[in-house]
Amino acid sequence: IMREIRNKTGETVIFGKIVDSKGVVLEEVPSSQPVKFLIDVGHRFSLHTSAAAKAIMAFLPDDECDRLIETITFNTYTERTLSSEFQFRAELKEVALNGYAFDKGERFTELHCVGVPIFNHRNYPVAAIWISGPAYRLSLKDLPHFGEQLIPYATRISQRLGYEPMLVQ
Repeated sequence: IMREIRNKTGETVIFGKIVDSKGVVLEEVPSSQPVKFLIDVGHRFSLHTSAAAKAIMAFLPDDECDRLIETITFNTYTERTLSSEFQFRAELKEVALNGYAFDKGERFTELHCVGVPIFNHRNYPVAAIWISGPAYRLSLKDLPHFGEQLIPYATRISQRLGYEPMLVQ
């Protein structure tokens, strides 16, 4: 499925989850483009700057999400970094409504990402899948389009974990 996403979008596809208070990259399928974003499997990343972490956290039970937010140090890396708990919580609400999350150059100015959650058989967000690429290909105006494209792929992965979208209310 990750290769299918790469072939459809042309961008690097990454799979990861939250471990303790950081995100962790578990797998990657590199872009077919000559200019691409690559990240090492095992790399740990900040929750407040990551499309993947936002995609997962937006669907966590409130108490679990609150505990994770308490661990975040809202370091500012770029002018787009979410630098407060208030901003972060507002973005999580938007993610929950849309079903996808963005990194709009929040850690690295010219890197944009779009992520969607992966659910298990209990409708619990266990991981995320996301695409990463240069801002000139993943423009701010196109990010929602990519988010919509990713949802069916994430649903297929989730179904392999027993997720049944028709039973979710």
